[in-house]
Amino acid sequence: MARTPVRLLPRLAWTALGLLGALPASALDGREIMQKHEEARKIVTFTAKALLVSKKGDGTTKEKTFLISRKLKADGVHFNLLTRFLAPAEVKGEAILFLENDKGENDILLYLPAYQKVRRVERAQQSSSFMGSDFSYSDITTPHVDDYVHALKGEEACPAAAHAETSPGKPATCYKVEAKPATDSIRERTGYGRILSWVRKDNFMLVQNENYDAGDVLLKTSVLSDIEKRPSGKWFTKTIAVTTKKDGASTTLKFTDVKTDLPLEDSLFTQSALAKGGK
Repeated sequence: MARTPVRLLPRLAWTALGLLGALPASALDGREIMQKHEEARKIVTFTAKALLVSKKGDGTTKEKTFLISRKLKADGVHFNLLTRFLAPAEVKGEAILFLENDKGENDILLYLPAYQKVRRVERAQQSSSFMGSDFSYSDITTPHVDDYVHALKGEEACPAAAHAETSPGKPATCYKVEAKPATDSIRERTGYGRILSWVRKDNFMLVQNENYDAGDVLLKTSVLSDIEKRPSGKWFTKTIAVTTKKDGASTTLKFTDVKTDLPLEDSLFTQSALAKGGK
């Protein structure tokens, strides 16, 4: 058998090393992608005015406006969030306090000015409608990486709604990631058996979700747009539109007068402050 001349071995070795160096870096897995997404949108504080527009299958429309404040907790992961409603008259003064906890064990407190009392939204009720909209209470809280088991399902062109926010003729590419609740408690709280997410490769921001129930039936689709970069370098989504599969009803949540990274006192996110009704 012919032998390779010894003098060629160093050259062959260097050639092999050069080819190895030219190989692409290992692809991110689903968890790593969602970790980057969570970091990309991790704004320490924000306040805004919100418009919630719900349209039923028969075409009837209802609008609600509220003020929203959110602050990152000391753990650097979870948030506290307060919504206080301004209109219409029947909900004016109502407020909801969302206190995120580890493993999705969130506390949600509702202030009802007509009764001058605060009541707790129990875990089994957190998958129910948020103020008559197609968002649930659990949708208003922030999903966190450790609450789900993630799997990358591939890469593809982002849904059409994301293309308008990229350069003309250059559709964005998205990671497609599947998330399943890490615990039965999270599954019960959210009402979702799995979630498919489309996350842009260029900025790791979410542009579309599909939410499925425990029987793998599609419940609703969410499209996220008007995504802007804030002075801190983090990203903020100003519009979220949800459409339900069953009856075609939809809800759009739009934020205006957005202010980020301004000081907010922790005392704002307490039951005692909630019960004061903004007074």
